[in-house]
Amino acid sequence: MVLGNVEKDTEGWIELINQYLQYCIEIGLSPYTQATYKAALAKVLGVSSTNFIATQPRTRANRMNNRVLHTDYRLSNKNNDYWHKVVASTGLRKSELIHVTGDAMQRGRDGRWYLNLDGHKHHTKGRRDRWSPIMATSQEEEEWLVAIFQRAGEKRVFHVPKDLILDDFDGKKVPTALKPHKYRAEYAERVYRSVAREISKIRNRKEVIHLRKELVGISLDRKACKIVTKALGHNRPEEFPRSYAYILLKR
Repeated sequence: MVLGNVEKDTEGWIELINQYLQYCIEIGLSPYTQATYKAALAKVLGVSSTNFIATQPRTRANRMNNRVLHTDYRLSNKNNDYWHKVVASTGLRKSELIHVTGDAMQRGRDGRWYLNLDGHKHHTKGRRDRWSPIMATSQEEEEWLVAIFQRAGEKRVFHVPKDLILDDFDGKKVPTALKPHKYRAEYAERVYRSVAREISKIRNRKEVIHLRKELVGISLDRKACKIVTKALGHNRPEEFPRSYAYILLKR
């Protein structure tokens, strides 16, 4: 479709676009999709998006993408269970899952297991090194995960060598369809709950974050949020409250 005489008939185009946006709302497109279309059309016309009708408000709760689902609908139940255990215990991104080597699994001075990730070797975001705790739900699950890493040694953990039969190999190849954000969110929650102070006992109120919008009523320990953000490999200290705290609503 060619937009002819846009400058001469801007008002006419705005009326048509408002009809289209109303249609998008009525057929149930997500608020995020509505906002994307609205911004793109405003750019084409060279006008502010405020010229159009209001679309539905965007909240973490009404996201409709695969990031916030409990499981990945493109994977089998068996694969979902496997990658859920791995990612919710390690917090690894997809690129990190592909490149992580077994020797990254190390004991800390406190006796706990951690992942010592080399930014360049393990393809972390921003190529930042990080030291992240293992957050398995049980001793058995932790031992299972540690065994997979130790068996890989200096090689990549989730890469199936050609000379090994799949049934005899604990590690699995990272699926193309895997979207690990929802499992990273669970990892973030586990780390947060393991280090967070009781809000009522935090004397310095500047160390308390009060969430807004659909998370209103939830308060977070600012120091704990920084620890979680670091474990996730983010550079911005506010990343946990902004992008991961939605999971607290599901508990």
